[in-house]
Parts: sequence; C-alpha cells; structure tokens
Amino acid sequence: LELGERIGTVAPPSAPSAAAAVAATVVSTLDAAEVARRAAAGGDEMKCVICLEEFAVGDVVRTLTACPHSCHALCLERW
Repeated sequence: LELGERIGTVAPPSAPSAAAAVAATVVSTLDAAEVARRAAAGGDEMKCVICLEEFAVGDVVRTLTACPHSCHALCLERW
C-alpha cells in the first residue's frame, strides 16, 4: 500500500492570515512611565522587533498576545 492510503493525506498546518495576526495584538500608546519601565528592563523591551528602533514617548505599539514582543503599530501593519 502507498503511505497515503495507509495513513491518509497529510497537509501542513495553515498559517494564520495577516489580518488575524494583527488582530491578535494589544495596541497602546507609550507614556513616559512605560518607556522608563522598558528602558530599565533592557534588551528587546526597548526596541521594535521589526525596524529595531528604540521606542519613544508617544509611539503607538502593538504587543503580540502570544509572546511579549512589541513593535511599532505601523511596522507590523506594513509587514
């Protein structure tokens, strides 16, 4: 027997659509206290994971719900 006949058809899992990925984020505008908290945490907390620029007061960011990474809202929407 062919493998497909024995176990059935196998297909890779489908990736979420771009709209679903953007919808699965939390949008916020960074204030001075949040920028200070991110700066104290260091590492990826202070940078957009797409363009790698540091966040500043007033930036609109999207934080992924599946992980703690954040990016500028426009960077994610363009990506």
